[in-house]
Amino acid sequence: MKYFYNSTDLIDERQDYIYSKFEGEDFIEAYLENRLNSLNLSSYQVEPIENIEFRVVCEMERFLNSDCESHKKNEAGFLSTKHFLLNIVRSFLIDNEKEAISDLDLLIHRFEVSKKIYPWYESAVKSGSGNDREYLLYLLTGLVLTHSYIKTGDLQHLSTLLKILDTVISINPRTELDDKEFDLFEVLVLSEINLVERLNTKTC
Repeated sequence: MKYFYNSTDLIDERQDYIYSKFEGEDFIEAYLENRLNSLNLSSYQVEPIENIEFRVVCEMERFLNSDCESHKKNEAGFLSTKHFLLNIVRSFLIDNEKEAISDLDLLIHRFEVSKKIYPWYESAVKSGSGNDREYLLYLLTGLVLTHSYIKTGDLQHLSTLLKILDTVISINPRTELDDKEFDLFEVLVLSEINLVERLNTKTC
């Protein structure tokens, strides 16, 4: 069985997942093979949830410490997605989980509608504008989704993480991402695999 959800460029040709169905362990095996192939790995190590959370938090802190963007809005008054994500990260790191999730859910809604992440949005994260191929924004959104799912167990957040990584895999990350972006991509894929495997074990 082949995992086909990211076999074409999903930014150009969106995948709505409307008719997707669960096909048992064969589907899980195909999914795992797809993820490991994206990293050129043949296997992975099951890790304690504490290890995954630690790695994700380290990436979140690195994101905060390395950001130097000065503009929160563009000339049209649209909000910077990067700053919006920074605020979500800050809220998570100071244990303001309610505010972080409330803001994150706005971004999730827009992604689920368009299957894209734009660098700028109207207030309240409505219509987006700008280059829909700023891959770092997909990765950073995946990062906060991973953290949120670990904290809350909200399956919608895991589902959106899966779709975002499908999108990144579909654009051939080994050629399109720079080294730092690919390092973050690797963290996200390995975290996602572990989280999906935990969920699969619980439901079997």
